[in-house]
Amino acid sequence: MITLFRKARQSLISSNKINKYLLYAVGEIALVVFGILIALQINNWNERQILKAKEKEMLIDFRTELLLNLDQTKQHRLLHDRAVHSMNVIVHHIENNLPYHDSLKFHFGDITHIWEQELTAGVFETLKSIGFDLISNKELKNCLLLTYEKDNLVLKESPNRYHDFVAYASKHVFPLRFDQYWYGDRKNPELILEMIPLNYEKLKKDREFIYFLKSLRNQHGWYMANPHEQIQNSMMKCLKLIEKELEITIK
Repeated sequence: MITLFRKARQSLISSNKINKYLLYAVGEIALVVFGILIALQINNWNERQILKAKEKEMLIDFRTELLLNLDQTKQHRLLHDRAVHSMNVIVHHIENNLPYHDSLKFHFGDITHIWEQELTAGVFETLKSIGFDLISNKELKNCLLLTYEKDNLVLKESPNRYHDFVAYASKHVFPLRFDQYWYGDRKNPELILEMIPLNYEKLKKDREFIYFLKSLRNQHGWYMANPHEQIQNSMMKCLKLIEKELEITIK
């Protein structure tokens, strides 16, 4: 009887030891798993911070690039406005049968100006190589894609049709009506051009030239002014979204 009791007691002690070992092992495993989870969270947090830092740096670069492009676009718009102003002046003189003035030679020269522009896109190309998911704000991401891909393509290609219209005129409209095409000081940064009509009084009654001039003004609106206005508005929208994102990251 005593022997059986001792055996049962030893069995119980052995069972308790096993349970303690199991509990200890489970505890060790739990600590290891917990440690791994903490390490993963820290690693994920670090990666998020790195991505946020990269995104912030990219947004700052975009702001700089967009401001430069916006300034260049505004300068081109001033030149466009000057060309349209000259077209309006000439149309006004013709329709009101006004006499020739020496300043008109500069207006005739200005109507033939052609300016081509394409956005500087170094930062956008960098983002493209990294991946657009770096930009967390979906609205800003779409704005940048619209500006640099769709609007920039229109800005680049639209002047070609306007250029063709002016090029046709240089061969078929201007030769019999002006002394020469694009006379002026090429060293002048403002490129002030002159075109002196051979017979101004006859030109005022020239239906082919009047048709060309009014059509040129329309073409200018469609293929020069509109693309510049569109991309200028897009860039301003992107800049506002960037400023808002940078305020959030600073906070």
